[in-house]
Amino acid sequence: MGGRATGFVLAGATAGSGFVQRLAVDPAHRREGTAARLLGQAHRWLSLRGCSTSVVNTETTNGAALGLYRAFGYVPLPYGLRVLERPHYGGNDL
Repeated sequence: MGGRATGFVLAGATAGSGFVQRLAVDPAHRREGTAARLLGQAHRWLSLRGCSTSVVNTETTNGAALGLYRAFGYVPLPYGLRVLERPHYGGNDL
């Protein structure tokens, strides 16, 4: 606090669907309600953009995050998630 950010959320919206892409809280400030406030703000932002649903992904072993998302009404989807990486080649990317 004292002018220092203790967390952040990054959300996106497209065609009526929302995405909570990143949510992080400084470890020294966890369990203070920061994540819940940030997630609530993200949901308000998504609603203002016409989103009727939102999705989020997290590690299957991240119990704190899973508990937060469940408390906000998120439920597991019936498919897995793959994370892909692509190298960038200086200015020669297509």
